[in-house]
Amino acid sequence: MGLATVIGVLLLGWRVRQLEIVVLAVMASGLLLLTGAAAPSTARELSLVPALVVMGVLTLAVLPLARTLKAATPVLAGIAFAVVAVAARNVAGKPLVELVLHPLTWLMVVAAFVGQACIATALQRVSATSAVASMDATTVVIGSVAGLAVMGDQIAAGREWWVVLGVLLVVSGVLVLGSVSRPAPALVPAGGER
Repeated sequence: MGLATVIGVLLLGWRVRQLEIVVLAVMASGLLLLTGAAAPSTARELSLVPALVVMGVLTLAVLPLARTLKAATPVLAGIAFAVVAVAARNVAGKPLVELVLHPLTWLMVVAAFVGQACIATALQRVSATSAVASMDATTVVIGSVAGLAVMGDQIAAGREWWVVLGVLLVVSGVLVLGSVSRPAPALVPAGGER
């Protein structure tokens, strides 16, 4: 999030408000807590059919939801990219031929396209900082929950409170950015002239 913001400011001329910088710092602190709470472990491979069903439904639900819940497109992009992250963990390390033929690889590609469509839409509606931060935070939180709940990820002993505080900081940051984000300037004037 921070790197995208720095690149946006330096190369694309984004204007970032002080509140956005503060919220990004708070969210980064939450992500560091989540990362630091992880204990070394090997991820369990998910059962193929249930994984395809659950992640496929999530991916396919994102586009219609993006049409009706326009303000939620950054979060919906995050959901799609969380599907990419979870699917990638299941196909990582497989031989090339098996990787190309694996159904989760193709679900990962579809979810990536859905996520890109949602974030492109979000960038037209809210500030870039808010859109990217909301998307990334959603991806991290959903990916973390999936890792803990079904993939065998573990929390280091005594660091459970890091997870609670980290999630609280990340989710609070998303909510704050969502409440103060402003729409991007119109690309086409209201009269329709270019």
